[in-house]
Amino acid sequence: MKNAIQGRRSLSYLFLLVALAVCVCLQIIIAAVQPQGLLAVLASLFRAPGYVSYPYNTSIQVTLLSSPTGLYAGTVPNSFALRAGDGAVAQKVPERLFAVDKDILYTDTFTSDLQGGAAQVRAIRESDGKELWSYASENLKDARLIDGILFFSISSTSGQGILQARDPTSGRLLWQYSCSIQNCSVNFPQVQQDIAYAVVQGSSYSTLLALRASDGKLLWQVSQYPYALQPLLDADHLLVRTSTDTLTAYRATDGRMLWQIHVVPGEGSDVLGTASNGTIDLISSSSTLYAFNAARGAHLWQRQDNPLAMQMSNSTIYLSEPAGLIALNATSGQQMWQQIYPSWAIQTANHTSSEQRNTLLGEANGKVYMLLKGSQNGFAMDSVFAYNASDGQLSWQRGFTLPTMPEMSASTGGQSFVVGNDMEALLDGNTIYFTGYEAVTTIAYFHMTLSVYQALNSFFNMTTFTLISEALDGQTGSVKWQNQQVEQFHVA
Repeated sequence: MKNAIQGRRSLSYLFLLVALAVCVCLQIIIAAVQPQGLLAVLASLFRAPGYVSYPYNTSIQVTLLSSPTGLYAGTVPNSFALRAGDGAVAQKVPERLFAVDKDILYTDTFTSDLQGGAAQVRAIRESDGKELWSYASENLKDARLIDGILFFSISSTSGQGILQARDPTSGRLLWQYSCSIQNCSVNFPQVQQDIAYAVVQGSSYSTLLALRASDGKLLWQVSQYPYALQPLLDADHLLVRTSTDTLTAYRATDGRMLWQIHVVPGEGSDVLGTASNGTIDLISSSSTLYAFNAARGAHLWQRQDNPLAMQMSNSTIYLSEPAGLIALNATSGQQMWQQIYPSWAIQTANHTSSEQRNTLLGEANGKVYMLLKGSQNGFAMDSVFAYNASDGQLSWQRGFTLPTMPEMSASTGGQSFVVGNDMEALLDGNTIYFTGYEAVTTIAYFHMTLSVYQALNSFFNMTTFTLISEALDGQTGSVKWQNQQVEQFHVA
């Protein structure tokens, strides 16, 4: 009887071993077809203990912030506070940094862990890295620091959007606004003179709210077009889209209607963007660019155009087109100059403003600065271009190239994948800060073993994260300082 039982156990163990082998073979087949898919499956089942955790398949972007004394690069898995003078690392934080205020660093972690878990916001003292407070919730969607107040976007279990305002020093809840019906959301507000202007968006309606920023008291509200963009907030009024072809200006303090303007709706009846310099309001529809007097709403000029992005100075309008940068006289709308982008930076015709990769950094020092992004021959091409504001001539440029395609690694007997890369630039006075990263994960070939830990560990190989930061002189483009951080860790 004992031998019979041992025989049945031996058969059971053999069956389990065969089943394990079949599963391994299936995963190898998946790995051959889609290696990243295999990693995602394994990551959801297993976490190697003792390793720095890098959540696989996380959306990684560089967020650049600055203060008079510091440059802050928010990335994943670690963020860095650098000294503005020489780029030396003053603080490293093991999360994404999204805001800085009064020597406090604010970090977040959002749905980056395949095993789930609550999203968390932390306030960290920059001088010594001490945590001042933290807030965690499974319903927390996003957080932003706006005009000295932390705003949290929260989705309730019933589908009602919630906007919370919190004190950034203590994390104390100041107030919150909840949608009155299900399946609605509250956008992050624009704040000016202690008033927060937020849009409540439902399935068939949209409402602009004016809330007192200190306590959330409703001051006034107006209905706007259901699919309207964020209202244009000027010095003393808000420009709100109230119908398919009408925009209405309301006095910012009490909501009194000041004037209305009408535009010819193009295909899709979309108003795609607005801008203002305090004197002129600029409106971009799907086919036409309109300029109106900001005080009276009087029509000044219009132009057949649909720029991907636009900015205004006191006298000049800069339009980022799919193929180049155009400067217009703000008063007359006359074209002053045009610069064509290099071929790798020219956008395709189906790009919209939300997909725009060429960023207008701003105008300063008699120059207008662009961050151009594109790809060429399997490499990401990211460059800062400085054009003379007077005639559009190229003054200087500074660029980097990063690989975007998988690369075979002969030394490891495996394959290296570019998990992600990104570059961002920030204009601050006479300095352009230029920061980029690249994360490369190497996956070794599978070696059969009876140890499940060792078998899985052969897939979780070294990831190399490189962060490059530079400070450029705004006049000449010369490098003031460079800094590079290289880290290696296991995918888990």
